[in-house]
Amino acid sequence: MKVAVFERDGGQQGIGMVEGDIIVDLTEWVGPHQGCAMAAYLDRRAKSDSVPEGGLRIPLADVALLPPSLGSRAVICVGVNYSDHAQLVAERTGTAVSTSDTRPALFLKVWSSLTGHLQPISRPRVSSWLDFEGELAVIIGKHCRAVPRENAFDVVAGYAVGQDGSVRDWQRQSPTPTAGKNFFHSGSIGPWMVTADEVPDPAALRITTTLNGDVMQDSPTSVLIHDVPALIEHVTTFMPLAPGDVIFTGTPAGSFADRGNDRWLEPGDVVSVTISSIGTLTNDVIAEV
Repeated sequence: MKVAVFERDGGQQGIGMVEGDIIVDLTEWVGPHQGCAMAAYLDRRAKSDSVPEGGLRIPLADVALLPPSLGSRAVICVGVNYSDHAQLVAERTGTAVSTSDTRPALFLKVWSSLTGHLQPISRPRVSSWLDFEGELAVIIGKHCRAVPRENAFDVVAGYAVGQDGSVRDWQRQSPTPTAGKNFFHSGSIGPWMVTADEVPDPAALRITTTLNGDVMQDSPTSVLIHDVPALIEHVTTFMPLAPGDVIFTGTPAGSFADRGNDRWLEPGDVVSVTISSIGTLTNDVIAEV
């Protein structure tokens, strides 16, 4: 099942089930929520044997798709988590190569840094160094803490496509990468959440990023240094996770930073990230006004 959060009728937010080019509106069935429609959906779904099929059917073309977990409590991101990317980073920075024996490199994103499918991503006024990073995003489905890796999939609601836009000069010059990872609408997530039953093995997917139709990143998710169960085990060791929380699992080699910093995203560029079994997330680039 594909579950999407959307906006229509001048800002009215809803949540529904995507069927082809139609979205079945489940907003009334889900009921009121405080901040995160996806969390409310997951709570309602846990208490029900089935999802109603008789909701209002709305053409996808008539809605704007929002980030599927917009408003959740946490967006946790993992840096340098593909083996090919880790090798390039080590060569560029003169540091040791990340391995499964080292702890994941984590940072946090705020929701204002992310937008949805077919919504523009913004190159900030203060920098031209906007870069792309296609990622597999994991959406948590249960309140959990201290989850052993053998039970990790029990707390996964589903998966989405992520694009962790990075403003590289701010990322590198700050004491931490926080600023460079959190510029307004520099990244995206979507187009929807595909439920976990449709993705039995997140290590058996393929992620491909294109820029204006040209392939820039192309990798199996099997080469993640820290796989999805390992990340859930690690993160829940020090913090609880809640329904709707997101883990961005890292990006493969191929970003502009990996290619020598000779070009960055420019207004008019179109970035698309495709993950098999999940879908394609597409955004055009605009200049911040």
